[in-house]
Amino acid sequence: MDNLPSEIGLPRTKSGVFCPIAVQASRHAESPAVISDSNIWTYGQLNDLICSEVIRWQSAPKKIVALSEWNSASLIVTLFAAWRVGSFVVLFNPKLPDSTVLKIADSVGAQPISVTKELRIGMTEGRQIDSIPPGKKRPDLPQINPQALATAMLTSGSSGEPKLIVHSIANHLASAKACAERLEIGPGSDWLWSLPSFHVGGLAILWRCFTAGAAVRMMPHQTSLVNQLKSAPPTIVSLVPTQLNDLVEAKLKCPVVLQDVIVGGAPLSPSLLKAGLKLGYPIRTTYGSTETSSMVTLSNRWVAFSGELHAGLPLEGNTLEIGSGGRLSVQSESVSVGEFFRGVFVPRTITPGKTAMYETQDHASVLTSGEICILSRTDDIIISGGENISLVLVENTLMLHPLVYACTTVGVEHPRFGMRPVAFVRLVEDTSQQKSSINADEHRLLMSFLADKLPSYARPDYILAMPNLPDGALKITRVQLQQIATLELKLP
Repeated sequence: MDNLPSEIGLPRTKSGVFCPIAVQASRHAESPAVISDSNIWTYGQLNDLICSEVIRWQSAPKKIVALSEWNSASLIVTLFAAWRVGSFVVLFNPKLPDSTVLKIADSVGAQPISVTKELRIGMTEGRQIDSIPPGKKRPDLPQINPQALATAMLTSGSSGEPKLIVHSIANHLASAKACAERLEIGPGSDWLWSLPSFHVGGLAILWRCFTAGAAVRMMPHQTSLVNQLKSAPPTIVSLVPTQLNDLVEAKLKCPVVLQDVIVGGAPLSPSLLKAGLKLGYPIRTTYGSTETSSMVTLSNRWVAFSGELHAGLPLEGNTLEIGSGGRLSVQSESVSVGEFFRGVFVPRTITPGKTAMYETQDHASVLTSGEICILSRTDDIIISGGENISLVLVENTLMLHPLVYACTTVGVEHPRFGMRPVAFVRLVEDTSQQKSSINADEHRLLMSFLADKLPSYARPDYILAMPNLPDGALKITRVQLQQIATLELKLP
């Protein structure tokens, strides 16, 4: 194994690529791979744990599995064991109702599993889980088929129907390689796993680190970002604007070791950027999506803000084009291979001889210096604290309640989360003369109805009465409802 290349990326064989963790274990087995608040697992140790878990998986093969888990070291072992044996993993937010997870998992033939209790406890205690049984040989460099389906993640389209975006191993590797090369990370770097694995930005942190030989620094689920940066800061961190706002609100100055703060997942306001820079954070803005396997652009570190806010230059291997209507398209090997829609896998159509292209839901422009500026979204999705929320889905769910005659949901600005949904309803009992308000019992009843149908982040903060039409108007516009909601929420 001494002839392995040392550059970022994985050696290829005739049948595939080698697992990145196994490659790093062969290059520098004693280098940290995962760092928690109480334990450090080297690449050699992590690879051994995965090899042990592979044997468990091989004894009971699972082709498609569904996982609803928060970030943990044991989750890393489970994921890479699954990929080594060729399993396809569907990742769900643990906040989703069980009924929703089971329905979607069943529609695609996925078997719901959890990280085993034994593995979770053992990893927490930092002990080896199951040595390799006698007679079982540990593969030196296990291979993974780059074209194999690796993951599926939920996202919402403009119709409000949930879609499962499907990524191949090659998608994750292409994205990780482009990002790691731009950031020049490697052994000695540690990236805070500050985003959940059921979002592509959180999962991408694992692929970037393990492809480049850097370490993943764990952030316990209940630990605040502020406390994490005070006690054990990393060299690099990915944040959504909500998390950056938390640091600004806490007036926490940038730790000395922190070299890059990558902010994406939702629009960043100039005022928040300036506030972060004032505290010394080396902020880099980015753009990407679930369909592009995370980031496709990255800026240099912002020194000061003047002029126009942008998302930086395209990463290597990504071609960004703006159509005649101003809509942004991405052509890249990291563009997802397809999606499940209503239980049916729909592969992405790719022109022979070319890489995949994805037409985004965003309008964009290009600065003369080449940086991409994201102007607006073309669909009904708002981004709240890094979570995509379909306003149509909220409306359709409320309309299922027998009390609701009509519903319109709008997004309003929020100081911490960026945007939050507010619903306006007209009740069946009073369709001729709309009530001026929704009483407390009605509000409680509707919110309770949503509790087991939508994750907490997608439920509207307020349900307000639909206002009467202005004189002579045939309908009230979303813009007018946004203005009304904004004024209502400012009242004491």
